[in-house]
Amino acid sequence: MTLVKHLQNSKYHKKPPPLAVVFCLGLRYMYMDYIYHLVPKEMRGDHLHPVSRLKLHFPELYRHKRAKREDKRYRHSEVIPYVNAKWSETLHFFMVDPKKIKDVLAKHGVQKSLRVWKIPVQLLRQNRSIIFHGKRGDDWYHMANFSSFDKKAVQDYRKLSPAIIDYYKRHAATDDIDILHPLPQVLFKGSVNIANCEIMEL
Repeated sequence: MTLVKHLQNSKYHKKPPPLAVVFCLGLRYMYMDYIYHLVPKEMRGDHLHPVSRLKLHFPELYRHKRAKREDKRYRHSEVIPYVNAKWSETLHFFMVDPKKIKDVLAKHGVQKSLRVWKIPVQLLRQNRSIIFHGKRGDDWYHMANFSSFDKKAVQDYRKLSPAIIDYYKRHAATDDIDILHPLPQVLFKGSVNIANCEIMEL
């Protein structure tokens, strides 16, 4: 939500707010931290739902998603550490600015349009969130693949590491490159209201 929208939705929508209020809100939005999520082509409603919850809210979309899922993680019954949820019960957010991703892809000859939600990290509850670093070895659920989520720690994952850049370089010729695969991600148990979140058109 932008500062203007915040004021429009507040008690000050009919009269100018005091300068002190504008200043404090301005500082809040200036230093607000964000995470990102690609806008699904089949997006419906104003909430992001994990695959498991689509069955309740959008049954047809759920069946479509399940039919397309080839990733074995979504069929696992194991529980993700810390958040007590299966893979299909979590939303996956990335922390690198998508503009950086697009620039690296373009450098290696991949012209890809991106529609991305810019989501305030404050929308995530810490006790329902975990950072997933990627698969190490054959075990998706090894404790070493995860670390506890801290809203301030998001800053530690803003850069594209040499390994991530190398992945994009090696897969540049792929017809449908998976830009999220090499990225550390925040896994969140539950749904998120994105009605007031900005969409980045890149």
